[in-house]
Amino acid sequence: MGTTPDELWADEQNWPLRPDGYCFLVPAINRIGRHLFADEWRDDFPCDEFFTAPKSVGEADANTRAWAHRVLNVILGDRYTPDFVEGGRSIADLSSGFLASLAPLGNLDSLASEDTQTLDRRERGYWFDAEQWQTFRNYLHYKNEQKKPNLLKVRRAAEWLYNRVFDGSIVPYVRHIEGGGWQVSPPDDWQMRTPEALRQRIRYCRLVPGKPAWPSGNHWIFIKIDELDRALDVEALAKRNPADEFDAAPERGDGQEHAKVEVPDGNLKAAPLTDTGLTTEAVHEAHHADVNEIYDGRATALDANGRPLRGKQLAAFIALKGAFGADLGKYLVNADRAIKMRRWVLAQKPRPSGLDRLPAKDKDLYRLFNHVDKKCF
Repeated sequence: MGTTPDELWADEQNWPLRPDGYCFLVPAINRIGRHLFADEWRDDFPCDEFFTAPKSVGEADANTRAWAHRVLNVILGDRYTPDFVEGGRSIADLSSGFLASLAPLGNLDSLASEDTQTLDRRERGYWFDAEQWQTFRNYLHYKNEQKKPNLLKVRRAAEWLYNRVFDGSIVPYVRHIEGGGWQVSPPDDWQMRTPEALRQRIRYCRLVPGKPAWPSGNHWIFIKIDELDRALDVEALAKRNPADEFDAAPERGDGQEHAKVEVPDGNLKAAPLTDTGLTTEAVHEAHHADVNEIYDGRATALDANGRPLRGKQLAAFIALKGAFGADLGKYLVNADRAIKMRRWVLAQKPRPSGLDRLPAKDKDLYRLFNHVDKKCF
């Protein structure tokens, strides 16, 4: 536990041993940070910390006061006169044994009175008046405001991981810092009190199993590389492909060829089967067509009324059918459908360009699922 955050985030040699297929939390967070912020991210952001100092100088330790001396010496220059105390014995130090040893020297009461008048009861080090101490604290506030944007980026990266832990797409593993067996870190271990406590956990790369309130601890944190890859790819796919572009794919000549079916514009009521010229059996057969046949145009995706699906609804139908089969996963909650569907899309090699343009935001994807369900069932 002696490894400091500065050491962890500065040198890979300070990272704990991990088996193939796993990465330590440090490179995982840096990958997430670069994914979220690109060139604005620096790998040393997570080890940084806000400056703190107590409200009164009397509560500060010697190291903090020495730091304040260096700051004030630069800020105030000639206007600053250091008040350094060499340290003396307080009245408490003049114990009865010490005074007794001086008995041959004369009147003890007089001696004690004269000595204690010259003794400085403050401990050794630099001391400051209230105005100087407030100047030091103002300086720390100024520096913290400069740090805040970078530390907020770290918090964002930590929250990204937190959300993936809770949706099950990333399952962290932990191991005691002294070595030993591996164990899963369940979502309950990540139910921190505040986002700042979560950032602290990322900074130290440690936790205590079963103690979510503790930002640090005695177990190192590791992430499965393939789970991290998949989670980053899913989000990169969503960011890269705005939903509005999908409808333009047939006009550009890319996407599925069968998506070029001529359908009048406007909001049309669902037509009876007799109007489409298709029997119930034909619609059922089209609905259960192999997804690969839909890809290459050998089959057409139809809604429950026999009308061809197109645009974003066609993309969602194909992806849901590939991930879940003919029922499109309609009995699952949309959040679970989205996760499995996106994983299926990423696994397609080569990936049809139409699928690359599914909605980026979950709420838009859920709305699209609902539209497809209403049309197909």
